[in-house]
Amino acid sequence: MSAAFIARDTRQSTQSAEAVARILRSGTTMSQMITELLEFASIRLCDRIPIVPEPTDMNGICQDLVAELQAFHPDSTLNLETTSDPQGVWDASRLRQAISNLVSNAIQHGSENAAVDVRVTSDSSNVCVSVHNDGFASAQDTLKLMTDPSARTSVIQADRRRSTSSSGLGLGLYIANQIVQAHGGVMRVESSPEAGTTVFMRLPRDRRRRKRS
Repeated sequence: MSAAFIARDTRQSTQSAEAVARILRSGTTMSQMITELLEFASIRLCDRIPIVPEPTDMNGICQDLVAELQAFHPDSTLNLETTSDPQGVWDASRLRQAISNLVSNAIQHGSENAAVDVRVTSDSSNVCVSVHNDGFASAQDTLKLMTDPSARTSVIQADRRRSTSSSGLGLGLYIANQIVQAHGGVMRVESSPEAGTTVFMRLPRDRRRRKRS
């Protein structure tokens, strides 16, 4: 917070501004690492991520999140396509965390001039969020990252221009998958050198109603 306050001071020198920017990036990295460790510990202790479902608008989650990440990554292009029926009963803060992990991963591993596309679609029973970038990842290796917390190696061919913005402990996909499973949903990945990589989150609109039926 102190670094963010100093960064707003237009009187500082270029050298000072660069130093503050490094502090902000390091703080963000440490914050994500701590969050991932806490979430991982919670999953290990409770065997699942606890959620508090309530009526939620998926479009609103994605709109706010994309705007926030676009401001944080001004050199990236984020596109968002929403659905006309985005309602469901979910834990909004958990889904925001899961989608943020997917979009941040796509930004990190996409190429410099390619956009990251976030799309919300729906049918009568489910809402799906997909995140696409132009990188290529082995579907088998990506599945390991989603299901095995010990998988740490990158599975997406990325250039190293974003290495300074890389953060976390490599648990982002695993935590996202755990959040989706806690909602009764599924995650899957499609990837090819020609089409790039798309990660899909499909969530039932109301898991409680599915259980009753």
